[in-house]
Amino acid sequence: MKTLQSPFVRSILSIVLVFAVLAGSFRAAYAADSVDTWKNMTDSFEVYASCSDPDGLYQITLVSSGTVRHYDEENGLKFLWSENGTYTIVPIDADSPVTYSGTYNIQTQNHLSDNNFLYKFIFTDTALGSDGTREVFQIRTHIVITATGVEHDVDNVRWICH
Repeated sequence: MKTLQSPFVRSILSIVLVFAVLAGSFRAAYAADSVDTWKNMTDSFEVYASCSDPDGLYQITLVSSGTVRHYDEENGLKFLWSENGTYTIVPIDADSPVTYSGTYNIQTQNHLSDNNFLYKFIFTDTALGSDGTREVFQIRTHIVITATGVEHDVDNVRWICH
């Protein structure tokens, strides 16, 4: 197992923050129950780190499909995000020429009521490098804040290269 490099962690945390902001935006935009879906949406962005070069700069291109659901319930608001897709990682400025292709899955759940706030986030990706390297990356976050302000949180980040 490789040690996480700080540029990589910053990149992943930036992605997580973007998803959190989007989740809040969707919640504010929809005042009633709603479902939004998308298929084969393409996006590209740059990140640092891969199993082959933890300090290299890479471009990720992904094709995603998913569903966002918002429910206005008696006891509060519920927001669900489910996304999956495929991606490629290509070196831009890296010591290694290895490219990766793989699949990913994102599951997010927010529930806000008068008494509690619940946030769950699970991100999993698996990739195969052009040199045979396998990469598995997983983030799991679970936060609960009670009416008394007590916070319970669990974070688990795994990055496995073999």
